[in-house]
Amino acid sequence: MNRVEFILIDRYSLPCLESFAIIKITHLKKVPSGIKALVNLKVLDFLNMPTEFVESVVLENEQDYWIINHVPLVVIRHWIDPKVNDFKVY
Repeated sequence: MNRVEFILIDRYSLPCLESFAIIKITHLKKVPSGIKALVNLKVLDFLNMPTEFVESVVLENEQDYWIINHVPLVVIRHWIDPKVNDFKVY
């Protein structure tokens, strides 16, 4: 999925989804706005995402924070060392 630039989540799709992970999609710059409609989502996990993507959701004042602020647990991890299971967690 190294060429994916956006993800579209339809408003009425995935109504029972409780956990969602987006992993290493290097060209994805924005959080899919359809995540806001996933009202049962309890865990959102981002792993090895581009810096621009991470910065858009980390702080409350950033552009895409409003999309994920309803999710109780948002984990943003970045792989640090391939030899050890080290992650930088935001």
